[in-house]
Amino acid sequence: MGVAFSGGLSPADIVECVKLAEALGYESAWVAEGHGGDQFAILGACAVETRKIRLGTSISSVFVRSATTIGIAAATVDQLSSGRFILGLGGSRRVQVEPEHGSSFVQPTARLRDTIAIVRALVRHGAVSHRGEVVTIERFDLWFPPHRPDIPIYVADAEHDRARRRARRARRAPRGTRRDGGRRGVADPVRGGRHRRRRA
Repeated sequence: MGVAFSGGLSPADIVECVKLAEALGYESAWVAEGHGGDQFAILGACAVETRKIRLGTSISSVFVRSATTIGIAAATVDQLSSGRFILGLGGSRRVQVEPEHGSSFVQPTARLRDTIAIVRALVRHGAVSHRGEVVTIERFDLWFPPHRPDIPIYVADAEHDRARRRARRARRAPRGTRRDGGRRGVADPVRGGRHRRRRA
């Protein structure tokens, strides 16, 4: 069971809600990326005001912050929360990335893979050098020791969501036909399709 709030709350209000959620026995609290305040700043405040509840981003877009900025923010909240942080990452959507943030929505899945690799290396080793599909980091050092070498990463990937929807439509179509009435070959059920939120 969960409770969701959308709009109307200040960052201080959200911190109070998370404190109340912990007192009521909720196991986790998630802060979305949007217009209600910086999610990592809010989670950092929640971290110092709580003791048990897990804290996560739902989600942090790989187009809004650089990969190293996400890594240092994740390590910071994990340090403040004594290891209760979960990093939710995703590519977001073109309609949000381009008009709202002025970034080009290019190769979201590749950027997501690079960001995950960079965050993992930075938290595990305290430094990262990376040459990926779309992101290259010569070197970035973390100037404090991470609380733990591995922070859980959950992934929301719209590309895989679309593939799963196409697969479901293909399975519902009459055998030997496409949805447009033409003939089709073997439908690919996208074996091993990933859930919307999955552990990276």
